[in-house]
Amino acid sequence: MAAAMSAHCAQTPEWVAAADPATVLRLGSGSAPVFALQREASTRPRGTLVILPDWGVPASASPVARTLAEGLAGQGWTTLTLFWPAAGTPTLESALNQAREALETTLAHLTGQGVNKVLVLGHGAGGVAAADYFATVATTRAQGLILVNASLPAGRVSSRYTPATLARITLPMLDIFGAADRRTAAEAGARAAAARQDAEADTRGTNMPQAAGADASTHIPPGETQGRTAYRQVRVPGADRDFTGLGAVLLKRVRGWLAKQTRRR
Repeated sequence: MAAAMSAHCAQTPEWVAAADPATVLRLGSGSAPVFALQREASTRPRGTLVILPDWGVPASASPVARTLAEGLAGQGWTTLTLFWPAAGTPTLESALNQAREALETTLAHLTGQGVNKVLVLGHGAGGVAAADYFATVATTRAQGLILVNASLPAGRVSSRYTPATLARITLPMLDIFGAADRRTAAEAGARAAAARQDAEADTRGTNMPQAAGADASTHIPPGETQGRTAYRQVRVPGADRDFTGLGAVLLKRVRGWLAKQTRRR
């Protein structure tokens, strides 16, 4: 994949300059290219995960993206972490538009390179942007969506995203959130209800208590909804927006879900 995606930047904006030039890709052409950090799989390739970091967090400084890129490389996953918004401090609406364009450009690039296993992960406002994109764009270029603490920044609202947005997404979804990220946790029930709309819930184990010393994460409810889409929601007690100190738990859950999606294809 390195040879097929070797469009490294001859010139990069100031906010990309801190990254290792050998890992920076320029995707698309014209006056509004998309910049991304690439971390290639170090074992037999399984697919590519496109990551949209939280708003205002450079791709090279995102702790969530770094944890996942480093941890998934050994599991066969190449990651592309996008720089967005592209410049300045745009309004929320313009940032969502930039994310839409960045995802469209990136997915088109991967399709053109013959990559046939692509999933998207959005963290924080990046999750909102990814949900907004997949709720309104019919595409077969991605096979799954992972939302990590998907919520707007404090004090922000948008007519383009509410938890009900998930009802319009037909991709398999993993919705993982930290109990200490208040806004995302408060909206968890509404997201689950929207995603499971018109689907029959598999509630096996719903009333089973968590054993003492069990894994730090709990499912709400355990089991997976199958129907219009496959949706799984995971709550991680004590986790904040960036999963500080709990990156290993986040990696474990994402890695397990990705493995399941690979087996299905």
